[in-house]
Amino acid sequence: MITVKNLTWRIGLMMAAAVFVPLANAAPASTGMSTDGATTEVADGMALYQEHCAACHDGQVPRAPHMITFSTIGADTILNAMNNGVMRAQASALSATERKVLAGFLAGEAMAPPKPILACADPMSELASSDAAAMQGWGGNAKNRRHSDGAGLDRNNVDQLALKWVFAYPGALRARSQPLVHDGVIFVGSQSGDIYALDLESGCAHWTYSAGAEVRSSLSLGLVPGRDDPVLYMGDFSATVHAIDASDGSLVWRASVGVHPDATITGSPKLHEGSLYVPISSSEWATAADPGYACCTFRGGVASVDAASGELNWRAHVIEEPAVETGETNPFGAARKGPAGAPV
Repeated sequence: MITVKNLTWRIGLMMAAAVFVPLANAAPASTGMSTDGATTEVADGMALYQEHCAACHDGQVPRAPHMITFSTIGADTILNAMNNGVMRAQASALSATERKVLAGFLAGEAMAPPKPILACADPMSELASSDAAAMQGWGGNAKNRRHSDGAGLDRNNVDQLALKWVFAYPGALRARSQPLVHDGVIFVGSQSGDIYALDLESGCAHWTYSAGAEVRSSLSLGLVPGRDDPVLYMGDFSATVHAIDASDGSLVWRASVGVHPDATITGSPKLHEGSLYVPISSSEWATAADPGYACCTFRGGVASVDAASGELNWRAHVIEEPAVETGETNPFGAARKGPAGAPV
């Protein structure tokens, strides 16, 4: 059983809506880092906020959280949103150092290294390759029924369940990746982009793989011709698909399936007869917070890649025709484009 710290609906909505919405056309401010420590960093953080963030986060934009709420999020989470999350397009004008300074300023804390997780002392046992339910992923089967006949739980004994162990996701405030259980191991993604192989009995980590961007959906597991161990498949928020060896977390292949700069993967890739089918979503709604952005151009879609190599088989769009200018502009003079939308 995995549990995470309960969050209020306000924090969940805030993180889903926006973390950092700077002015896209503003030039980055100099951080002026010096040896006088926290005083200079706070001053630099305030300058960055005033130049890039205040126009939205002082209350002018309804969906943008107010500045006072950022202290409840944490610097790591804010930085991840700017580097890999929904705000990566808006933060592109800032240097890596400026992002760290700004994240620490908004959260009211210095950037700290993540706390280590408990590693398993014993090696992982050889994984079985005949668990059909696990091979289908979180849904349990191709119809996604999410039911196990062998669970042994019913209305008469469910109240006898007791907590066995807890795993706290490092540097995270939410957990959107549904766990996949296979042969005594729990495979699950995280907000930080790390994939964990947790021992079912103790909760220790057999291995950790870093995808580099948040993994919001469940993982798929299956067999690939020419490989003895099962392979895990997942998509991250940067629209990259990863295939890793389930026995040790080593990379098998990695491939980008997004053709739009705001493409993401929030649905679960599904494996079927040697092909991996990947839903493609978008964070263009966040980019459109910039009044100078010509919105919108994303077309939802599905990509099929070869499960063994990661090579693209085909890509289909929900909206077949590319977006074009409609001849209209928004109140700030930016062109309006369409048709667009339909994320998967």
